[in-house]
Amino acid sequence: MTMQTKINTFNGLYHQADRLCPSGSDDAYVMKQALKDYKSKEKIEFAHVAAWEVVRTNQKWSPVPLLNEESSGSGLKRKSSDSGNYTRGSPNVEISSGFDIPDINEYPSPPPPRRQTRKQKKDKGPSSKNEDPRDITHKFEEYKAMKKEIMEIKRVREEKYLTLADEQREALRQTMFDKDFETYNRPTDNVHPKMVEIALARKREIAKKYG
Repeated sequence: MTMQTKINTFNGLYHQADRLCPSGSDDAYVMKQALKDYKSKEKIEFAHVAAWEVVRTNQKWSPVPLLNEESSGSGLKRKSSDSGNYTRGSPNVEISSGFDIPDINEYPSPPPPRRQTRKQKKDKGPSSKNEDPRDITHKFEEYKAMKKEIMEIKRVREEKYLTLADEQREALRQTMFDKDFETYNRPTDNVHPKMVEIALARKREIAKKYG
């Protein structure tokens, strides 16, 4: 799978997690959920978060509106200047009955665009196509902090798992000791004569086991 394909997959899972996240959730929650969904889907950790953070602001990677989101504005009402009532249509579009249609022949060709002065270009700030490197650095620092938090959560879970495993082993060892102790102290008076030797041999094994 190419890097672009991986980013495409993760980008879709991120926007899905963003749509389905509970009310009041922050970006860190959405990122964690998207990383979890990606690992569940691809059986591997997503290793290109930094690259995705850089390209996510591009229009190509923007979320595609769902069908109900695209048509949500069609059910709104607009005001008619003639009747004062609202009719179905685009939201907040006011219709006037006395507007003038411009003569398309009045200006046969559009005027040439005014050239920007050097000062205007400078005041305009950085181009939207080129993201501020400081923003990229800030996002990368946020990613590193989030990754550190995820690794800490993973470490705590592993410690809890190891502690639980040790407790289970200790409980099993104690159970086996109690059974051996009971067997060793059980008298052989009521044992069938043919089973006495077997019972004594088992007691000798237990005694050797615990020294």
